[in-house]
Amino acid sequence: MKFNIAFRIGFVGLTSVGTAMSAHAFSFLQPGFTTGLPLYAIFPEGLYLINVPQYGVRNSKPSFDLAADSPFFFYQSPFDIGGAHLNMQFSPTYTISRVAGVATARGFYNTYFGIGASWDLGNGWYIGNRFAGFIPQGGAEAYHFGDLEERVGLTYLKDGLLFTITAVLGEPIQSGFRTAPNAFNLDLTLTQQFGKWELGAVAFGSTDLNKPNLTYAMQRQFALGPLIGYDFGSFTVKLKFTTDVAQQNYGRYDRRVEADMIIPVWLAQD
Repeated sequence: MKFNIAFRIGFVGLTSVGTAMSAHAFSFLQPGFTTGLPLYAIFPEGLYLINVPQYGVRNSKPSFDLAADSPFFFYQSPFDIGGAHLNMQFSPTYTISRVAGVATARGFYNTYFGIGASWDLGNGWYIGNRFAGFIPQGGAEAYHFGDLEERVGLTYLKDGLLFTITAVLGEPIQSGFRTAPNAFNLDLTLTQQFGKWELGAVAFGSTDLNKPNLTYAMQRQFALGPLIGYDFGSFTVKLKFTTDVAQQNYGRYDRRVEADMIIPVWLAQD
């Protein structure tokens, strides 16, 4: 998710630092957020909680860091339309962001809603599409305008091997003077299970697609790192550690640690 560190202390001056958690362009969706997950697989009907705490730091001048928690609710519905299995998502996010020696802000980020569909291609392969958005909100850590998001991707899940690729196109919905560009994210995951353990790697990139105004400096970045996970039986935890290997107009490289805590909340009875 894009977390707004501008919070009334000067958007233009902080854009070069990175106005959101660690490294990403103006994407509302935090680049890398979908990594580590079999995002387009079809699950048993039920409600799942994927809680995502994360912390990122950018050693810019001044330095910037942010802690956030996103309880992501995923409902796998029993409904099929034309072979597509439908699902729905909802996620609020709470953030605490800090520019060293300047200011600290805390509050809720823009709430996310989505509806998706997945198709089972057979032999462990799935494709999916999701239409979603972030609603406009007030507060120090939210944008007053919203964002529409189109997401497509591919998942392979078989014999403990997970591969997922997700492409995300976001379009901010603004009126008047535009401050946010359209943005594109690409998230990648490749992991293998060894008993209850899961080991692998994740990578993600993001880029602005246009300049909403003449003063905007387009940003892009690419990051990667390891993933380690463990299945505790009633829930699963995955830890991801990433760092930028390339960036433009962020000032410095970003380092981030993020966890996916996957908890089945309710499962339909057979």
